Amino acid sequence: MKLKKLSAVLTAMLCACSISAPVMQTNAVDEFSENSLVDVITLHKWLKGQGSLDNWKRFDYNHDEKINIFDFVLMKQSIIKSAKPVFSDASVELSKDMQSQEVTGKEADESFINGQTKFALELFQNVVNADGENENIMISPYSVVQALGMTANGANGETKSQIEQTIGSMPIEDLNQYLYTQRTTQPNDETCKLSTANSIWIRDDIKRIQVKENFLQTNADYYNASVFKAPFDDSTVNDINSWVNENTDTMIPEVLNKIDDSILMYLINAVAFDAKWLSTYCEDDIWEETFTTADGSEQIVEMMHSEEYCYLEDENATGFFKYYNGKRYAFLSLLPNEDISVTDYVNDLTPEYFQNLFAYKDNYAEIADVAIPKFKCNYQVSLKETLSVMGMPVAFSDFADFSGITETTSRELGDVSQITFIDISEKGTRAAAVTIISDAPTAAPPRPEKSVILNRPFVYSIVDTENNLPIFLGVLNSVPQAE
Repeated sequence: MKLKKLSAVLTAMLCACSISAPVMQTNAVDEFSENSLVDVITLHKWLKGQGSLDNWKRFDYNHDEKINIFDFVLMKQSIIKSAKPVFSDASVELSKDMQSQEVTGKEADESFINGQTKFALELFQNVVNADGENENIMISPYSVVQALGMTANGANGETKSQIEQTIGSMPIEDLNQYLYTQRTTQPNDETCKLSTANSIWIRDDIKRIQVKENFLQTNADYYNASVFKAPFDDSTVNDINSWVNENTDTMIPEVLNKIDDSILMYLINAVAFDAKWLSTYCEDDIWEETFTTADGSEQIVEMMHSEEYCYLEDENATGFFKYYNGKRYAFLSLLPNEDISVTDYVNDLTPEYFQNLFAYKDNYAEIADVAIPKFKCNYQVSLKETLSVMGMPVAFSDFADFSGITETTSRELGDVSQITFIDISEKGTRAAAVTIISDAPTAAPPRPEKSVILNRPFVYSIVDTENNLPIFLGVLNSVPQAE
């Protein structure tokens, strides 16, 4: 597609992958101390007129020179956020005893960006084609690459080369370095956060599986992967779900309801995105309008209106970028012309087209009236067939070689599945993804002349504007209605 004018926001959401099971992990946080609990109890008693407060300023959580119920609520929230998920005694964290090795990363360059853009679009196109035109879809290619990157560190032979070519077109040793830098340079503050967590779960049965130390060490060093040995019973189901819930900021509370006896290992990645709009909406910016769904029916939805400076247009679509706070990430929307279906439009997207979006977005300052529907939705998909078609079928076959993982049997991958969540409102966007891999089994501007009203099916992405990469990719064919 040839660009005429451009200015858009990419909003990408994604799940994470893991070998043989779903596990999401954020950066490790120390458990809250007993002293913190004592402070909560002390403040609670003081608010009821009992006891006294020594050094009252440390109880002033909102810094308003007053001590009241608001400080009590903030204190409790702070403790909850700083606490690690509580696991059963049956799950043992082996990585606590592992000494981290110093590794170096690589800054994103043309080779990395081109490889990741190609993978993201091809994955997106395959999922959209498989699920039809009426489904709301959202994936996180970033999450999938994190999970499959860990997996590739245990692959050998043709299995390894196929995974490498599929997820980045480069040796895994190089991809490890790029992904390390990408993961460790993400913002993490109250107005814009992208957190990434990885974990490996191993069945506590030494006769059936003995995992190689080098595999675990490499993934701990480059992916900060926590390693757990567990019985793979109901307690492990609860522990994995607890880990995922914590590392997706409660957006994805559950990924498993049971573990088959044939499963020996899970590799899990979890991604959580939470960002405020750079330019927020007020009450007068939101009103009800009609959204026409992919099947032609009409819905009354809440639309958020604004003027955006990053307008884009080509012969097949119009679109825009809307930035999140800090401008490291942006929401990109692409509205196909009325005579083009979303599926056909997605199938025509190319890596070159996406890179042109980024190249031109800073060169065009034309503004437009835009409107985004408020929506919240979940999506779940198996990526086994998609990844096989994309170039790595051996990993799912009897000929798979994962001898770099285990001292015992070398088994094929059973499935790669992903669960995603997105919530777009007047405040900003919250999104999460989990990928699970298991073995077998200023002054007022002039009124704009352009407009992009997302009142029919459209493509969207959450994009990393620093590295010019989509983190989440989605299609909205209908607006989910509140239950």
